[in-house]
Amino acid sequence: MRNTKTITMSAMLLAVAGAMFLADRAMASFFSTIVCIAAAVIVLIEIMLFGYRMGAVMAFGIMIMAFLFGSTYILFYMPLAIGGAFLYALAIKNKTGSLPAVIMTAAVYIVGEFVMALLVLPLLGYDAIGELGSSVGEIFAAVGIDLGSDDLIRLFKISVVMSLALTGFLEGALMHLISAMILKRMHLTYIAPSSPDSLKLPPLYAYGLLGLVFCLILVNSLAINDIIYYIVSCLGILAALTLIFQAYVFILRLGMVRRRNYGLSFIAVMVLLFPYSLAIAVIAGFLYATGPLERYLDTQRSKQN
Repeated sequence: MRNTKTITMSAMLLAVAGAMFLADRAMASFFSTIVCIAAAVIVLIEIMLFGYRMGAVMAFGIMIMAFLFGSTYILFYMPLAIGGAFLYALAIKNKTGSLPAVIMTAAVYIVGEFVMALLVLPLLGYDAIGELGSSVGEIFAAVGIDLGSDDLIRLFKISVVMSLALTGFLEGALMHLISAMILKRMHLTYIAPSSPDSLKLPPLYAYGLLGLVFCLILVNSLAINDIIYYIVSCLGILAALTLIFQAYVFILRLGMVRRRNYGLSFIAVMVLLFPYSLAIAVIAGFLYATGPLERYLDTQRSKQN
C-alpha cells in the first residue's frame, strides 16, 4: 500500500514538472529559470516525503523530462538547480538557520548563472555578454557617450558580474520562500523565513562592510591593477548593497513598531530607490547595524507600550 502511494505521488509530481517544461517551450523559454526552480522544489518535496533515494529517482526522471520537453537552457541549468534542492534538503535535515540555508542554496545558483553565461551559452553559439555589451554601447552612443574609455568598460564588466551574482542570490532566496510555503502547507519539516529582527548584522561586520565601501571609492580614484580593481569593486558593491539592505530592514521594523504603519515604510523605501539616496541608505544601514538606530527603535517601542 505504501509503495503504491509513493509511486502515485511521485508520478503526479513528475507530471507537474513535465507540464511546466511543455508550457515553458510554448512560451519560447521565457520562464526557463522559474521552471528550473519549480522543478527543484519538486525534487525537494520528493526528498522530504520519501527520502534521498526517491529524490535521486525523481531528479533522474526530471532530467529525462528536460531532455524530451525542455529547452536547451533548462537541460544544462537543471542539474545545478537539482543540486541546490539536495543541498537545501540537507540544510532542513540538519536544522540549519534560515540565512545560512539561503546562502548555501544561493551559492549554487550563483555558480549556475556564471556557468551558463560564461561557458554553456558560448558553446551553444550565443554570446550573451557580447550582445549585452553591444546593446549598452548603442544606448550610450545614442546619448553621446563613448563606451570605448577604460573606465566605462571596467564599469560594464563589473555590472555584468554583479548582475549575475545578484540574480543567483535572488533565485536562491526565491527557492527558500517557495519551499517554505509549500512544505508548510503539506505539514512537512521546513525552514521558516527569518524575521526582520534576526536580519540585523553584528556591529563588527558593519564596520568591515563600511571599510569595503571606502575601498571602492578609493580604487576609483587611483590607477591600479585591473584584477585588484575588479575584486575590490565587486566586494565594495556587495558591501554597499548589504548595508542598503540593512536600511530596508530598519525601515520595515520601524513600520512595524509604529502601529504597523506600512505606508510609511513603503514611502521610505521608494525614496531610497533614487540614485542620490543610496549614500543615505548606506549610512542608515551602518547606523542600524552598529546600534544608534536600534536604540531609536527600542525608544519608539517603549512609547507604544
